[in-house]
Amino acid sequence: MHQKLGNKKLITFYIFLIFLLSSINNYNLNISNFFKIKNIVVNGMSNDKNLKVESNLNFLLGENIFFLKDNIYNYFDKNNDVKNFNVKKLYPNSLEITITESKPICIILDNGKEIFLGDNGKILKAKQDYSNLLKVYGSSNIDQIFRLLKTLKKSSLNSKNIKSVTFFKSNRFDLNLNDKKVIKFPINYNDSILEYAYKILQDNNFVDAKIIDLRIDNKIIKNEQ
Repeated sequence: MHQKLGNKKLITFYIFLIFLLSSINNYNLNISNFFKIKNIVVNGMSNDKNLKVESNLNFLLGENIFFLKDNIYNYFDKNNDVKNFNVKKLYPNSLEITITESKPICIILDNGKEIFLGDNGKILKAKQDYSNLLKVYGSSNIDQIFRLLKTLKKSSLNSKNIKSVTFFKSNRFDLNLNDKKVIKFPINYNDSILEYAYKILQDNNFVDAKIIDLRIDNKIIKNEQ
């Protein structure tokens, strides 16, 4: 009799244990599903572009919101139209992504082709008319061009007054201004020489100068013809 009672208690214990483990597994499964990404909202660009990016990011749906994979960052890194982006996690299962779109800063004219360079240092597929953008001749080296434009932006020289930049095989360049002045720079330029050029342009002694040549250290050559 005692043996049968013991067997019943043991069976009851096993049934309870199975029920408990099953409940825990179901709970963990529900929690896991609760934090799977179900919604992605993109803003910062035109409605069409936002929707296109949302569609391209469908590979994130079903992923755990706590563990975003590197492929989302790889996607934006390869998207030349994006300057930067911010991912906001809206718990439990949504992402809000705000994009800052890259803007063209110059047109590179290379063998009859127009290449639009963005403020993120990448080539853009520009479709609008950017005929008023600064033009670059003589080089298709994106790093070289972007480095110069970044340096110019930090200087006192107003890029709006620069019509074009002409690079030469020696890797030096000329700045062609809207008032038809030309400033010739040496190969090894820096912030100081750009500021020096700006001061020269403010000097009344150089008002009539058509060409300002700064290629030789500590010497200014001007041509008024």
